[in-house]
Amino acid sequence: AETMQGRHSVRVTASMVELYNNTLIDLLRPVGRTARGDASPKLSLVRDHAGVVQIENISEKEASNAAELKALLQRGLSHRTVAANTMNIESSRSHLIFTIRATSRNRLTGEICSGKLLLCDLGGSERLKKSEACGHQRKEAIEINKSLSALGDVVEAVARRQKQVPYRNHKLTQIMQD
Repeated sequence: AETMQGRHSVRVTASMVELYNNTLIDLLRPVGRTARGDASPKLSLVRDHAGVVQIENISEKEASNAAELKALLQRGLSHRTVAANTMNIESSRSHLIFTIRATSRNRLTGEICSGKLLLCDLGGSERLKKSEACGHQRKEAIEINKSLSALGDVVEAVARRQKQVPYRNHKLTQIMQD
């Protein structure tokens, strides 16, 4: 929502995506259909003109205060994929990324300043023997472990100040890149 702070107008939006089995799922869009009744569009990662990673076709919802942001967070969480295993009664089967964007525009100069905050709840790695995951849950665990391994590779490359950081090795690291 847009609010006036003297010389500035501020707009805050939020989106929530689940990375499940290496597929992006919009958790703030009604399942399966758009507002026009069409099938939900496929989400994909793109870079905008400034080089910022964007999730194409994701629904962004405006929020005018913290209570509205919290309501959006809870709405998205209610759609998250979870399952029980021998290690955890309600194990997340995915990674969750809640993105808050704030854009401020100076009414006098037209200058625009924007920022993005990613809140990530990463699915935990699993030892397949201990969790006794099988079938579909086994595939979920393997995908979670792959993405966490890719994230570890990125953290290590950044910590060692390597010229080449392997962000492109997984959708998770691409989203978190900027």
